[in-house]
Amino acid sequence: MDYQERLLRLQFAKVALQGIKPDASLAEKAYDQVIKTADFSPSATKEDHRLTYDAYRGKLSLTIKNRGLAKRLASTMIEVFHKDEELAERALFDVAEAYIRMEEKDGAVDLLRKFLREYPRSEKFAEASFALGRIYHEQEEPAEAIPHYLLYLNKTKADKRLAASFLSDCYLAIGDVDGARIVLEQYSGFTIEELRGR
Repeated sequence: MDYQERLLRLQFAKVALQGIKPDASLAEKAYDQVIKTADFSPSATKEDHRLTYDAYRGKLSLTIKNRGLAKRLASTMIEVFHKDEELAERALFDVAEAYIRMEEKDGAVDLLRKFLREYPRSEKFAEASFALGRIYHEQEEPAEAIPHYLLYLNKTKADKRLAASFLSDCYLAIGDVDGARIVLEQYSGFTIEELRGR
């Protein structure tokens, strides 16, 4: 199966999931066909590798409810794409997100920590920091969450108010009321005194 046909099958998978009656089994079949015809020879193009990656990622999103299958597929993704720097980075991040969706927090923590260690210049670095902070926050480990929220706030160009709110909550949980107030004032645009109406 050549690149063009594989690309069309991948598009069919996307269409099958977007229709009035989404057909996950048809999408999964199309993803499987793209994966089974993957070309990892030295002559394979970067586009072909990306296409194969997209098929793996699509199949992973379909298998989240089947944890065993999803974990095996996630492990395969990391193994298959480890030689391609760009796709290895994407695979590690996407697999960490899948673990979060599967509520496999320990696995997600390990993957996110590895991602932050291996890809400090990644465009997804801030997002990974935030995700790790959220996991620690939800597990009531505010001291572990704080540095990750701070990393996110220092690195992201996105809206910082939600992370500031979570960071403030973590400071309160460890008894640092001043830290919580400073964060809120820095990212809210107003002070406690202004709230009091003074």
